[in-house]
Amino acid sequence: MVGAAKKIEGATDGEAKILGKLGLQLIKVLLRTRRVLMGLLMG
Repeated sequence: MVGAAKKIEGATDGEAKILGKLGLQLIKVLLRTRRVLMGLLMG
């Protein structure tokens, strides 16, 4: 019972880290595209 709970905790922790990395990449992409769009609008 305890082992199963720890396995689930480990999985969710790993997923949280993966989601965090994906979120950071998404934010970077959004910032980059916004900068490009602003450059196109201004230029």
